[in-house]
Amino acid sequence: MSKYLGQLPVLPVKSLMQTIVFYKDILGFGDEWFWESKEAGISKDEMHLVFSQNEDFVSVLNNDTRCFELMWFVQDIEEVYQDYQQKEIPFELPLMVQPWGLKEFAFKDINGYRIRVAEHGISTEE
Repeated sequence: MSKYLGQLPVLPVKSLMQTIVFYKDILGFGDEWFWESKEAGISKDEMHLVFSQNEDFVSVLNNDTRCFELMWFVQDIEEVYQDYQQKEIPFELPLMVQPWGLKEFAFKDINGYRIRVAEHGISTEE
């Protein structure tokens, strides 16, 4: 039996409140929580995100020359993509099948993280 059950990185953000509002009001997450003014979290389905207030670290990770990437795996990616299109989220990468077999799209959140949304098991043969 596996002893490793997953990971949940704590992402530094510029503003806990603005980040939670973005994920809740724009991306449709919920069940937000705050711990003092240091950390906050939010979830959607089985995905849980935790944030830590640290504007200086965000500027090191995400700036004009680079950005930290996160990859979210979903089911029914076309539905997720349509939902984000309706919410007028600007995409960095439109929905496409990649040569490595993932269908994915990408956008940036308000902290500059590039979020790649992907689905497994997509055939690359047409």
